[in-house]
Amino acid sequence: MDLLFVDFETFYDRKNKYDLRSISMTEYIRHTKFKVQGMGFQYNSEPTWLKEPGAFLKDNFDWSRTAVVAHNVKFDGAILSWKYGIKPQMYLDTQALARAVLGPSIDGYSLRRSAGYLGLEQKGELKTDGLAQLTVEQERTLSEYCLTDVRICKAIWDKLSPQFPQEQLWSMDWCARAFIGPKLVLDTGKLEKAVSDERIRRENAISSTGETKESLASNAKFAALVASRGYAVPTKTSHRTGKTIPAFSRTDAGLRELETLDPVLYAGRLAAKSSILETRGAKLAAISRTGPWPFDVQYSGAIQTHRYSGGSGAGGNPQNFPRVGPLRGAVRAPEGWQLVVGDFAQIEARLVAWLAQEPKLMAAFTQERDIYSEFASMVYGRTVTKQTDPKERMFGKTCILGLGYNMGWAKFQAKVKQDIGEAISEEEARRVVTLYRETYFNIPKLWKRAEALLPLLREGRRNAVPFAPFLKIGKESLVLPSGLRLLYPGLRVVSRKFRGNEFSNEWCYDHFIKRYESEQSKIYGGKLTENLCQAIAGDLCKLAIERAVKAGVDCVGQVHDEIIAVAPCGRAEEVAGTLKRCMEQSPPWLPTIRLKAEVGVGSNWSEAKNG
Repeated sequence: MDLLFVDFETFYDRKNKYDLRSISMTEYIRHTKFKVQGMGFQYNSEPTWLKEPGAFLKDNFDWSRTAVVAHNVKFDGAILSWKYGIKPQMYLDTQALARAVLGPSIDGYSLRRSAGYLGLEQKGELKTDGLAQLTVEQERTLSEYCLTDVRICKAIWDKLSPQFPQEQLWSMDWCARAFIGPKLVLDTGKLEKAVSDERIRRENAISSTGETKESLASNAKFAALVASRGYAVPTKTSHRTGKTIPAFSRTDAGLRELETLDPVLYAGRLAAKSSILETRGAKLAAISRTGPWPFDVQYSGAIQTHRYSGGSGAGGNPQNFPRVGPLRGAVRAPEGWQLVVGDFAQIEARLVAWLAQEPKLMAAFTQERDIYSEFASMVYGRTVTKQTDPKERMFGKTCILGLGYNMGWAKFQAKVKQDIGEAISEEEARRVVTLYRETYFNIPKLWKRAEALLPLLREGRRNAVPFAPFLKIGKESLVLPSGLRLLYPGLRVVSRKFRGNEFSNEWCYDHFIKRYESEQSKIYGGKLTENLCQAIAGDLCKLAIERAVKAGVDCVGQVHDEIIAVAPCGRAEEVAGTLKRCMEQSPPWLPTIRLKAEVGVGSNWSEAKNG
C-alpha cells in the first residue's frame, strides 16, 4: 500500500470551550462550529498544504490501496470519513506506534513529546485560537505549522516502524476503525433518565448526612468531620510524596471501614466526591443525538503490557462503564441488529496455571469445573456452590484471581475488603494465602523462575525461557508472541535482603508514571508473572478479534476481556457461535491451553453480557 501522511488543521475556540481539551473528539468534529482550515499531506514528495482538500483528496488518490498515517489517526480519519466520505484501505497511527515501541521510557506520546524524545525537529506553536477566518499571513503561518507536523509524523514512522511487528498493523487499524466507522447507538431516553436519577440520589445522600457537600468532598474537612464523630481517621503513605495523608480514596480499606461504622456518612462522602455517572451520562446523551457512538479503543493503551485500553474520545472511557448500571444498558445495536458479547473466562488464572504447569488448576479448567467454588470449599471446610453460597464463592474468586501473582497477606486482606466488603483478620489472611500456595505449589515455583529471568533481561542474554518457550529475551525486555516487547528500562538491583535462609536481590526499573518525571518501580517474580499473563491475555484477545473478523464477525469494540460485536437479528446466534470458537481456539504458540468464552446475545450491552 501507499502511505499518505496527513494532518488536518481545524477551527477551535478555547475561550468558549470549543476545543479538544473541553469536549470529546466526537463532539468536536460533529459540532456545528466545526471547520477545516486546511490540511497538510506527504505522499512520495515534499509536504503539501491544501486549503480546500475535499475535491483534491477524492480525485487524486486510489483509496483502495492507500494507508492513511497520522498522529492520533482517529481524529484525521474521522474527518476524512465523516466530512468527506473517504475511507482508505488502512489507518496507521504514529501515536499508537510510539506507545507500543517506546512504552514506559517516555513522558508522553504527543507529537511534541515524541519528537523531542527522538531528537526530531521541534514542533511549532499554534496561533489560531478563536480565529474562524484567517488572513493571508495567518494562513501562511498555519500552513507552516501544519507541514512541520506532517514531517514530524513521517519521521516518527520512519524511525519507529522498523521496530514494530508488521503483523500488528492489522490490530492497529482495527482500533482506529472501531472509532471511525461506528456501528453502535446510544439510547437517549435511558441516558437522560440515568442522569436525572443519579442527580437526585446524590443530593439525597448528601442531605441525609446533615453536612455540606464541601465538608464531605474536602479531604481535610472530611478528616475533621470523621474525627468529630468519634471515629479514627484512616491514613496511608502517599507513594508520590512519602507523606502521611488521609486514606479516603474509594478503594482504601479505611474508607470501607467507615461504611460499617457510619453508612450514611460513607454514602454521603461517595456522593460528594463522585459525579462521574451524572457527567458521563450527560455527555453520552449529547453524543447520542448526533449519530452512532464511536467505540474508543487505544492500541497498546496499557503501557507496560500492551493490552488495549479505552479512550475518552466519545464521551467516556467504555472500560470504566460499571458492569451493573444504566450506561451499558444504554449502549445498543442499531435497528434490526443485536449485540453479541464474548467474555474470556478466567483468562489470567488459566495462563498462570499453564505457565506454572500446575496440575490441579489445569485439570479443573480442562474439566470446566467451578474453580472458585472449589477453592472456597477448601477455605470454609464445607461444600460451596455458585447457587447457594454466592458470597463465599466470590471470596474464592478473589483468591484465585489475586493470589496467583504473589500477593501478600496484607494486600489480600485489603483486596477482600474491597471486593466483597468483608473484613478478615491477619491470621485468616495468612492462613488463606498459605493454603493457596501449598495447594497450587507449582505457582510459587513459577514466581521464582520468573525472578530468575531478571539478570538475563538486564544483560540482554538471549537465553530461552524454560516455562514459556514462545517468549524471547532482549535487552531490558521480553518479546511477546506478537513481537511486542515488555520493556524494563534501567533494570537494576537496588538492594539485597535476607529472606528465609538466603539473600535475595530487590530489582527496579525506571518509568514515567506521571509526566516529565521518571520514577522507580519494583519488579519481582510475582509482578513479572502478572505483567506476562496480562500481556499474553492481550495477545490472545487481539488474535481472537482478528480471527473473528476474518470469519465474518463484525467486531465493534473491546473492553478488558470482552469482545463486542453486532449481528443481524436473524444471524445473532450463528455469529455468537463463530465468536465463541474464535475466542476458545488455542494459539499456535501455546496449543495445550484450554480457553473458555462465555458469549451472550441481546439488544443492548448489559442484556448481551448478562443474558
